[in-house]
Amino acid sequence: MSDKSDVIEAIYDICQPNAEDRSEIKFEVPFLVNFEGKSPMDLLNEKKDYKGLDMMLGYLSGYDYDHHSRATEKVLHILVQH
Repeated sequence: MSDKSDVIEAIYDICQPNAEDRSEIKFEVPFLVNFEGKSPMDLLNEKKDYKGLDMMLGYLSGYDYDHHSRATEKVLHILVQH
């Protein structure tokens, strides 16, 4: 799915339909790492999909930090750079 950021965005739009307030969550999307220990953001970063990273960060902002903190710690510095 990491090469399909438009599909990921469509899923998040259904789950968090209020673009003004992403904390309004209709369906919670789990943020998990794969068997290699890589999060969706790690995979987007490997593909240099900074638009996808930015999009995902916008949706994750609606969740509590503990929801995704352990899975995003490797790419935080990259998000700050871009």
